[in-house]
Amino acid sequence: MKTETIEYKDGDVTLRGYLAFDDKKSGKRPAVLVMPEALGLGAHAKKRAERLAELGYIALAGDPYGDGLELATVAEAIPRAGALFADVGKARQRARVALDKLASLPQADPSRMAAIGFCMGGTFGLELARDGAPVKGVVTFHSGLQTQRPASGQIKAKILINTVQTIRWCRLSRSRRSPMK
Repeated sequence: MKTETIEYKDGDVTLRGYLAFDDKKSGKRPAVLVMPEALGLGAHAKKRAERLAELGYIALAGDPYGDGLELATVAEAIPRAGALFADVGKARQRARVALDKLASLPQADPSRMAAIGFCMGGTFGLELARDGAPVKGVVTFHSGLQTQRPASGQIKAKILINTVQTIRWCRLSRSRRSPMK
């Protein structure tokens, strides 16, 4: 398997994504954009890209902030993520340049692309779908579901949203108790 850091641009911001693919395989293959959680381009997204490459895909773990930045704490990430999603068009553009970079690679089949993401990365994937990006599918894991700009009938992708809702049982009345104490 070949892995490397590749550069691409969003305006004047230099982004450094993590590319993984099987270099023993020739020809074009399905491509998957992996967008990371709010801490930035870290080991989790890189490992997911590698696992996809082992399955025969070409995968790019995208860089949400620039320079391949990985933050240490959620407290550091919140202002950066907030600034990025304050204008959903900016967030969509950041994901779109990563997708375009992936589509431009000689190993990628741009007619067979998907996006997956974790937390903030899943929100990037949903925004790509809402924006009508040329992806066949989007899979999210505990992503944000809200948006400032809903889709207007242009969604082309199949979407799978994986999320968990916590349900708290409480005492309903003195005579009826919840099944959990």
